[in-house]
Amino acid sequence: MRRITLDSLNAVGEAARVRFEPGLIFMRSDGMSVPKAKSAALGEIAARGLRVVAVVDNEPENLAAMAASHGGRGTLFLHADTIFESQRAEGLGVVTGTAYELGGLISEDRLREHVELVWHGVNDEENLRQFLDSGITWAEIDVRRDPAGRLVLRHDGFDERPWNRDERSLPAGPSVDTLARAGRSVKLDVKENGDTLRAAFGLVDALGLGDDRVWFNAEIQVVGAAGFEGFRERHPGATASCPIDFLAPLLEVAPDEADVVLERLRSWGVTRLSVRWGRGVRRTISALEQRGWETNIYAVPDLQSFLEAAVLLPTSVTADFNFPSWRHYGRGSGQHGVVHRYEPEAAIG
Repeated sequence: MRRITLDSLNAVGEAARVRFEPGLIFMRSDGMSVPKAKSAALGEIAARGLRVVAVVDNEPENLAAMAASHGGRGTLFLHADTIFESQRAEGLGVVTGTAYELGGLISEDRLREHVELVWHGVNDEENLRQFLDSGITWAEIDVRRDPAGRLVLRHDGFDERPWNRDERSLPAGPSVDTLARAGRSVKLDVKENGDTLRAAFGLVDALGLGDDRVWFNAEIQVVGAAGFEGFRERHPGATASCPIDFLAPLLEVAPDEADVVLERLRSWGVTRLSVRWGRGVRRTISALEQRGWETNIYAVPDLQSFLEAAVLLPTSVTADFNFPSWRHYGRGSGQHGVVHRYEPEAAIG
């Protein structure tokens, strides 16, 4: 039973990049009741100097016994409301539910100690204001040229979403200058090659930002090898990244072929690889880190997913930060003309 339990836990833990070691598995001996054995295990864990954050059990009887002997130590006793035989009792400090979220346990400040946080799509005045009111360091901006040839912040191309007279595109120069003067760092997502790419490089050069405050991101089919190599020549110590979702299947079924592409990207000067949040992201992140790559998770849709992404400990996580419970009201990049809208007072109240 010990081996089966350990194998089962590690099969579940693999998805969250958690490994259960044999020395931390406590099984009851013959003749000892389950409640007594679990209470004794908690005592042994505490004696080793480890802190028990939460206890999850489907049997109220077990939780009641553990709460009675180890309550008051800052431990959460959580009843998994599935199938159980014993009777639930009130007043034992046990919480009942079918799902538990991470939001109340992980603070933004603690996350910053381990993961770089990136505010996605700071492309309009309101989103710029929201970002500057936050404590997030990195702002990702989408850079392209408008029909008049001006460098502006806009996610969508003007061919896929035409300009209209009511649109107020932010000029790239003053916006980046505002971010730099505020002491923030800039992630440039360059959407076009040619004149746009050269103007974006010139914009960063004019500001004189250190390499630790500049990050270049682009699709490889947009800027190609020359785009990344040009950035690397100007900023040898800065981050350069590209999305590699097309490589995820190859990493699983044809890793040698994936390695050829990855080495080519490294030779261009790419230092970080971006992976879209979704099914299989954990395996992809693990495979890339085993190969020595920094990683970024992007397109994270909500706070719960954001926290799940962050605890995987990639190098960085990029999100819209439309998290009212954290008092962040990010509007998104404006892709397809869609922005998030929140009323702060209503959301907090």
